[in-house]
Amino acid sequence: MPAISVDFQWGVAKRGYEFAKSKGYPFAGIATPDSLVIRPRGDDFRPTRPLKADGLYLAFGKLDPDDKDAILAFANLHGLLGFWLGETEEERWQKPDYLDDWQRAIKSMKRMIELHVTGKLRGEALMRDRNSWFGRADIGLQIGEGQQHPSLRIRPSSLLSGIRIQFAQLVAGGAAIKACMKCGTWFEVGGRSRKRTDAEFCSTKCRNNFYNARR
Repeated sequence: MPAISVDFQWGVAKRGYEFAKSKGYPFAGIATPDSLVIRPRGDDFRPTRPLKADGLYLAFGKLDPDDKDAILAFANLHGLLGFWLGETEEERWQKPDYLDDWQRAIKSMKRMIELHVTGKLRGEALMRDRNSWFGRADIGLQIGEGQQHPSLRIRPSSLLSGIRIQFAQLVAGGAAIKACMKCGTWFEVGGRSRKRTDAEFCSTKCRNNFYNARR
């Protein structure tokens, strides 16, 4: 099996993000000039590598699509999802996202995680759910220093694409997602995660609270 690396850099606005009316921005579908967009405050960005954090797809899938404060907090940490594709990387960081698009993307991620948790996720389900669910990505080969064979390199075009590819890596790597027996929070087991496949709790705190409540 060839090695696969996901090479992804994204920009986060140094002054954070804010909601604004979409008037003045292009819109399509059900969006109107009064629809909300998430836009950067200023044009100064810091480069990040958000996919270095394991479980970013879980953090995204756990968001409440109706909680605007939580959505804005996620954007302040990781940047915009990147629905508008600019010609340069910097343009993709700056283009505002519609709140409606975030809400649909969160719901879609939740659905995929729930399918995986219940064992109902199949390869074809990813394609049936949405023809281009993974978004755009550049694919190539790279040979690092000391490598004998090249590795497959995937470079997502947006944060949303990267989040979905990270989820796909989890599924392809044989890891599972479980719901904590105490709080119901999703957590990874097996694969590259540090939890055993028979783990039933997301944390030591939840395990202790569960058994203390049964005494």
